[in-house]
Amino acid sequence: MRLNNSGVFAASLALSLATSFAAPAIGQSYNIDFGDPRDQPASSYPAGGLAGAWNVLGVPTPGTHYPLVNLQGVATGVTLNNYGGTQLLSVDDAATVGDHDALMDDMLIGFNNPVDVCIWVRHLQPGPYEVRIYALTPNNAGLLSQTRVDFADQGPVWIGGAWPGSHQLGVTFSRHTVTTNDGVIAFHSGVWNGNFQSGMNAVQIRRIHSGDVNGDAVVNVQDLLGVIGAWGACPTDVPLCAGDVAPAGGDGTVNVQDLLAVIGNWG
Repeated sequence: MRLNNSGVFAASLALSLATSFAAPAIGQSYNIDFGDPRDQPASSYPAGGLAGAWNVLGVPTPGTHYPLVNLQGVATGVTLNNYGGTQLLSVDDAATVGDHDALMDDMLIGFNNPVDVCIWVRHLQPGPYEVRIYALTPNNAGLLSQTRVDFADQGPVWIGGAWPGSHQLGVTFSRHTVTTNDGVIAFHSGVWNGNFQSGMNAVQIRRIHSGDVNGDAVVNVQDLLGVIGAWGACPTDVPLCAGDVAPAGGDGTVNVQDLLAVIGNWG
């Protein structure tokens, strides 16, 4: 990686600021696994997003609101409820191992008769979020699930196929950005009255803070290093890469604008 003169100046300025400012905060980012609580991913496992504590829920009972902990394992008052997900599909895919196995070899499913699998997360802080929905049917490459987030910037996406060896956008998960004004985000798998099986393995919800690279709701030297380490154009198959934090939601390139976003939102 090579920085131009502006990038070197911004990096030097941000590093000097790092010794003067620090502010702990509770993140509004959540990892949710619809699987067997006896076989949950490690908190060090990021899947296709950020590492942190995993909420393992199995089949959430309709009408029950389940409290969630954030990536740091701290309760924040955020809850989840389910309508349409009726059972847990568990299949051992020989291609997955370790934490991939724990996350992807089971799936909350429903049959779109008529209701699709609908999940609501409530009591979030208002603002912009990234939602990643994992919907690869274990050991069944031919069965796809349509995923969507209400009022998202992106439309429905069909997800599924054979396990590609690691998480891949468009195969193991879809990515959506959405802004909530009332603290509620609703996401779905399936099609109303479609009368077929669909589901989701897991969901990751990340609050998008300008300048916050790692999603921990603190803008500090770790975010600065994340920008420097990802300097340049994002990979063409990843719509939001690490370090691409300016403008909110990213523009496909990690550059001086992102460094300045870190500096301007420090703390």
